[in-house]
Amino acid sequence: MKIKSKAVSLFFILMIYSAAMAAGFIVLKLFSGYNLLLSAFLADLTATIFVFLFSLIFNNSSVYDPYWSVIPVPLFLFWALSGMQLREVPVRVYLILGAILFWSVRLTLNWITGWKGLSHEDWRYCQFREKTGKLYWIVSLLGIHIFPTIMVFGACIPAYAALVLPGRGVNGFDFAAAAVCLAGTGFELFGDLQLRRHIRSNPEKPVESGLWKYSRHPNYFGEILFWTGIFLFAAASDPNRYWMGLFPVGMLFMFLFFSVPAMEKRQTERRPEYRKIMETVSSLVPLKRKVNTRPGKSLSSRKGDILYVVIFTFFMLTSFITDSLNGINRELLPDSGRIVEEFIYNFYAAEADPALIVNQPTVRISAGISAFLWGPLYVFFIVCFVKGWNILKNWGFLYGAALTSSMILYMAEGLFGAHASPEPVRYLVTNGAYFLVPLSMIFRMWKKEPFGAGNG
Repeated sequence: MKIKSKAVSLFFILMIYSAAMAAGFIVLKLFSGYNLLLSAFLADLTATIFVFLFSLIFNNSSVYDPYWSVIPVPLFLFWALSGMQLREVPVRVYLILGAILFWSVRLTLNWITGWKGLSHEDWRYCQFREKTGKLYWIVSLLGIHIFPTIMVFGACIPAYAALVLPGRGVNGFDFAAAAVCLAGTGFELFGDLQLRRHIRSNPEKPVESGLWKYSRHPNYFGEILFWTGIFLFAAASDPNRYWMGLFPVGMLFMFLFFSVPAMEKRQTERRPEYRKIMETVSSLVPLKRKVNTRPGKSLSSRKGDILYVVIFTFFMLTSFITDSLNGINRELLPDSGRIVEEFIYNFYAAEADPALIVNQPTVRISAGISAFLWGPLYVFFIVCFVKGWNILKNWGFLYGAALTSSMILYMAEGLFGAHASPEPVRYLVTNGAYFLVPLSMIFRMWKKEPFGAGNG
């Protein structure tokens, strides 16, 4: 079905999304006795599938495009209203709702301004059509509709924690989180305005002014910054939610490994001069001068490094999720109410690592460094290994030397200290990788260009 009028197209979109929200609301009612997070996810998934059916009817996957900016608002409102029934409404609720409304209105208006109507489909979806043929609508359902829904819902989980779960009262970190959200939305707002102004005056050349002079994708940077701010609300409510920083990290990876490469491939195909901009302007973070990452060979030609990507991903998860517990708390408890903490206590610490339970200063400091220093650094390591950035060389040496030496002290305490492990073999198997991997990094980074000389 093709509709040329933009006004009529907007009317259809309004009707489709109103019906999708109604379908989601029915699911919320049906699962009202269940966990608020689970019921919200099922409602979100229902609304997504409803929108997909109309993408199918109109033969246009761009029906889903505004979903990204629309759905977080009802999710946040549902959790805020549910939280009001559990406790008093703190300032935190108004800060979060204000942040999401500002972000949503701006992004939705930007979509409306640039959208051409149901007669037009996003160029990325058109490419998917050409590549997948008869399988396109399966790809559309899973990749264009459900996957982004899951990504956005994951990014919203910290808001659920801040709005519904018990935590500290409003504090200075809440206002810092609001400022980060505001800054992120501001980057997107000014970046899009500057881009639109440039296109009107000089549509043939890529934009190199304003925020675009310092970042090739200030709008993407703003989006990552906004969801980081939402995570900070959860951390302000309870520092033990530090591990929720994985959600904005997931958003970062999506932009870094999919959205940015796809957009830049299209730009270089349409405007060859864009390659010069890629050489001089930072990809995401606004910088006065681009950091020279000295790209090496692609990961496909360095298959052994895939193991490092897997290992550092695992290390990143353990740093954020498990080490943060010991870094923040004074001791581990078997009945804390936190699933991860209880699991570690009952299935590992009580049997093989009592030092974790007591959480003496040596353990707590080491875990805190792992959570708050190595955890974020692992994100950087993963990006460097995937991209082949030789800039990792010095960081790899620093990491290898620092963690290898500290693990010697940490494991000596765990094996021979006042709270020595009753199962030393299990202790060594569990902790040995944190000694061997950083040691191997010293040798892996030994060459002048660890990832070789690339083409770019």
